[in-house]
Amino acid sequence: LFFAHFWNVHLTTIDRIIKKVERILGDSGQFDLPEKDLSETQEQTCLVDTTEVEIQRPTEHQEEVYSGKKKKHTFKFQIIICQLTGMILQVVGCKGKVHDYQLFKDHLGNYSKEICFLADSGYQGLTDLFPNSFTPFKRSANEPLSEFKRICNQHYAKIRIKVEHKIRSIKIFRIFSTTYRGNIRRLQQQFTLIAGIRNVEIRLSKI
Repeated sequence: LFFAHFWNVHLTTIDRIIKKVERILGDSGQFDLPEKDLSETQEQTCLVDTTEVEIQRPTEHQEEVYSGKKKKHTFKFQIIICQLTGMILQVVGCKGKVHDYQLFKDHLGNYSKEICFLADSGYQGLTDLFPNSFTPFKRSANEPLSEFKRICNQHYAKIRIKVEHKIRSIKIFRIFSTTYRGNIRRLQQQFTLIAGIRNVEIRLSKI
């Protein structure tokens, strides 16, 4: 709306220009995510987490995109980053109803079993697939957390904060922080493109 008002240009023209820029950036290959690192690297620690973007309520199959956690209609994204470099290695998306761990299993790929994934409590069962991985200790009704486990969870949260910051660096864009009203396929392309731009920023900062 700002550009349309400032330059006295119709909204459809602005949208057409934005789509063209997105296509040029995507086709350039400069913003592709290095997903191959997850299969080629034998020993690597990765942080994994999910975030949700609120979307406009669809006219059909509303239950498929309804997130029980957010109590809204959403589209979910999973982000995997390298713990050492902070580079985003993978972004995958699905409808908001899908559980975090199910999303992870649906996009396993040819990952090395030696990878250590650090995830939150939504990924219970992760160690069955990747023995070196870790999720926080959970308390139960009959067994509260011991002092040792509570301290471990606190230190673990400090390590995982890096992926939370990475998600924030993407969702700081207004298009993801408000209700998305466009095409879902385009939402995935835009989210992945912004992730690629954040990776380029990391590479440039090391020059």
